[in-house]
Amino acid sequence: MYYRCLEKIQTGYRKKIIEVFENLAEPLHFEPGELIDSDFGAKDFAYVLLDGYVKQYFVDIHGREKILFLLARGDLFGEVTMLQYSQDMVVSEAFTHCSVLKLDREHFLNLVDEKPALSRQLLTMESTKIRLLLFQIYDSAFYSVTDQLNSLLIRLAVLHGRPISEGTLIDLELTHEDLAVMLGSTRSTITRALKQLKERGILGIKNRKIFITQIDFEGLDNYYKKNTHKKIPRD
Repeated sequence: MYYRCLEKIQTGYRKKIIEVFENLAEPLHFEPGELIDSDFGAKDFAYVLLDGYVKQYFVDIHGREKILFLLARGDLFGEVTMLQYSQDMVVSEAFTHCSVLKLDREHFLNLVDEKPALSRQLLTMESTKIRLLLFQIYDSAFYSVTDQLNSLLIRLAVLHGRPISEGTLIDLELTHEDLAVMLGSTRSTITRALKQLKERGILGIKNRKIFITQIDFEGLDNYYKKNTHKKIPRD
């Protein structure tokens, strides 16, 4: 059931959001590693990602990161902080060269009022983000690091992949450190886990990018039901 949810995850909202927002203002451009916004105070604006990728992550007092999302063209971010008019809880940083549109709160709310169909796309986007967070919580609670990595790579393939002859290519250059930060693990642990998955024939490397050889949602569900589900004691 877990992977059946992933199979049906919705990303079509991105195209609709781009259609509404793309030409509203001049885009802002960022280089990889550059913070989209370095002011962590209360905000009355949000961003629409027009091109490239943005990572959003937590960072603790020791500088350790935990990546929550890799956002792509058509994703809105900063909307929770804007609507709550509160401090941002995550850091938004350019993962690749990227272009974003900055939209103030009043303009955003006016567009939502004027375009009821936009509200449906925004609700789909928020539900997709919630679903992705639930996947992460589930994995960290019940899976080994190797299986967490397998699950993460399949999500990335579904969200950011394209078909090639060998399977589905994750169209991003991801380092072992990137994957470690996504899982809250270490680079050496991820290196071992990648080797195990490669030996099992689950993934390969092509032009410095990872590809998944086959995404069998039913088979994955059956495998993890057999290997991870436990009986919960009843009082």
